[in-house]
Amino acid sequence: MIKLNFHIIWPFKGKFHSDAYSLQFPSSTFQINNISLQKLYKLFILLIIITIIMCTQEFVKEVLERIELDRIKDALVGIPGVNGLSTEQRKRLTVAVELVANPSIIFMDEPTSGLDARAAAIVMRAVKNIVDTGRTVVCTIHQPSITIFESFDEVKKV
Repeated sequence: MIKLNFHIIWPFKGKFHSDAYSLQFPSSTFQINNISLQKLYKLFILLIIITIIMCTQEFVKEVLERIELDRIKDALVGIPGVNGLSTEQRKRLTVAVELVANPSIIFMDEPTSGLDARAAAIVMRAVKNIVDTGRTVVCTIHQPSITIFESFDEVKKV
């Protein structure tokens, strides 16, 4: 019997999550007497990579749901003003890209700039969803609507 134990630490739901994996295979599956150590090691690395890819897909799914882009996950980004995602969707995509590093604090400089009231509200709802994961978000916003203003947990006058 060949057994491989390993841990993968992933940033799920705004917190780090560790998964333990154990892969077991009968030695006969590999014909262990006819495989080099190097090939066996490469095979185990490949199995770990496959597991990582599966976990990465879950993380991507979670982020897209959190910023409310999951319904259009297969859409092309396109060219601004010509085709593809709207300005508001692009702003949320930019936030999603920042979430890849799983930061505990996110700084946003005018995330609603150039958006109408409806689009600004959608972007700020996505930002609020991120705050709900336990992250701190610091924003600068000029002349927010009353709805957006009231959605902030804490406001500092500058």
